[in-house]
Amino acid sequence: MVTTPVGAEILKMTPCVDRAWPYRLTHPSPPWHESLGLVRQLRAQRFDALFNFSGADRTVYLSAALGVRRKISQTPARWHFYNPLLSRYWAPRVKEHGTIPIYQGRLEMLRNAGLEISEPRFELTISPELLREVNQWVHPGAVHLSPNTSTPMKEWPVRRWIGLVKLFARKYPQAKMLLSTPLEPRQFDRAEAIVEGADCRQLRLLPPGLGIPQLSAIISRCKLHLGCDSGPLHLAWALDIPSLSLCRNYKELKSWIPQSSKHEAILVECSCIGKKHPECASQNESACLAKITEEEVFAKLSAMFERVC
Repeated sequence: MVTTPVGAEILKMTPCVDRAWPYRLTHPSPPWHESLGLVRQLRAQRFDALFNFSGADRTVYLSAALGVRRKISQTPARWHFYNPLLSRYWAPRVKEHGTIPIYQGRLEMLRNAGLEISEPRFELTISPELLREVNQWVHPGAVHLSPNTSTPMKEWPVRRWIGLVKLFARKYPQAKMLLSTPLEPRQFDRAEAIVEGADCRQLRLLPPGLGIPQLSAIISRCKLHLGCDSGPLHLAWALDIPSLSLCRNYKELKSWIPQSSKHEAILVECSCIGKKHPECASQNESACLAKITEEEVFAKLSAMFERVC
């Protein structure tokens, strides 16, 4: 499989995937010649068939360069007159696009290609050695906190996180909270500010920049996950760990947010979505998410915590 670097880390934990090639997606797109090495590696595999689930221009060009005769691509939202030259077969866009989880849309594409599809399931495998390693950080009944995302526009403010930690620690003095963060300076500074501001012995900052396997092992040992619209939420979903997420409501949110009774969300409307220059960008804080109070989050988190403990 060809996927993002993060996706490649996750697929290494999936028994049915033999190999994953990382393909970095950036905006703007990197020069075409930077992909030549990957193209050579993939052409050397002499694949019998190819499924392109994306339909984005870059992935369509990449799949066309691999010389695979039997390939089917997702019909893109933006159709070019030359697309039939790049892929012979195109799967129709799913009618429920934007209202069903992404993986269900991709399964529908495989059904349209004539494959028999069984019930979907997550199969992330965590080694016993890694589980033993993370036991030094995880305490029974711990809550995992993931306050950061790729952009401040999707993050709950630091002051709200601090207030929540204090409320939770006051009611549950024996409970432990584990806070994870990437190494990126802005996100790491936010994590440190939460820990320092809360000044709570029950809150522990995990080693920054944990890899996907380590983070998965930690989340799998926790009772709950609390975070925003980011990758750790999907790990909790895949690992069957109950979660509470704080998200802006947007058109295709249902494609990304967990659809299960174990997972709850607090959603807010946001006028910045879709704008090239959102008003909140200059303040480095999401005004709409800031309207969610720590008392509101604590009420939901407390109810979920007592159900699972």
